[in-house]
Amino acid sequence: MHYESSTETAKKIRVALRRAFPGQPFSVRSSADSVSVSWEDGPFVPDVEDVLHAFQSYETRRSSGEDRREAVGYGWEGRRIVGAQYLRTSRRLSAARRARVAERLAEQGVSMQDATKPLLLAAEREIIQQQTHSVLEQMEAWEAAWSEYMHRLRRLEDLEAQGRYGYQLRMPRAALGRAIQRLRALDPDFCRRLHI
Repeated sequence: MHYESSTETAKKIRVALRRAFPGQPFSVRSSADSVSVSWEDGPFVPDVEDVLHAFQSYETRRSSGEDRREAVGYGWEGRRIVGAQYLRTSRRLSAARRARVAERLAEQGVSMQDATKPLLLAAEREIIQQQTHSVLEQMEAWEAAWSEYMHRLRRLEDLEAQGRYGYQLRMPRAALGRAIQRLRALDPDFCRRLHI
């Protein structure tokens, strides 16, 4: 087996977390024999622990009536590597997320202090699903507006290519204008960058 410092293990964990949860900031700290991972909001602890499990170097085994930590290593590029002995996680809730969870629990008649862990997790999962649904709706609205814009633009170009002019293009231009306004209302920065 190959031995590495907890700092080397921490570097690998950072890369794995970036791949598993793009855009989510993590704090990965190493000490003599451990790596601690902390983050705010974002993924739940079991999800991050699934990533960390791939770097678990030690197992607790019961022998002669007592527990012992035994180096078993983890697989990396065809080798067994023994790294940090302990992998710890710590997830915090931001003030905004905590307030939304408290509101959700209050709707159910439960205070934050009285809520059990499963209730807290369920309330937070509902909030995350609601946010995801809202983002998906926005994306669908934008795709519909873009599709309409492209359709109206192609129609106007086809009529111009046929030699139409003046009053014959008034209605298609008005329809294109409405499509542009709808697109600008949904994403003004994008429209500015494309000069729409």
